Amino acid sequence: GNSSWRAAVIVDLGDAHDLKGETIAASQNYLEAAAIGEDMGNYFVYLAASLKMVNIKRLQGDVLGSIKTCEQLLQAAQAKGLAQSPMLGWLYTTWGVLLGDLNNQVKSGDTRPI
Repeated sequence: GNSSWRAAVIVDLGDAHDLKGETIAASQNYLEAAAIGEDMGNYFVYLAASLKMVNIKRLQGDVLGSIKTCEQLLQAAQAKGLAQSPMLGWLYTTWGVLLGDLNNQVKSGDTRPI
């Protein structure tokens, strides 16, 4: 219904903000779209918006927080019967990049908060 269209537009608005470097506005849009997806039981919208939020957190340097979010998204997807969903490919790819980031930080001796 209208909520699906609304969530899609909000994700697109978040993408526009993200491309302009406006990460706070983008984050707000992605969080709103994820909430709409969750409220209406559209877990594809929820996962898509949440994974875009993970990418922002990653770019802000929150690797561990992003990994934790990926773990939560996997649990939510499995609980909703989406374990075989193509969306999980995106989740696993994102998660793999984050684990690579974490490995690179550890190997480089980077002591900044992860």
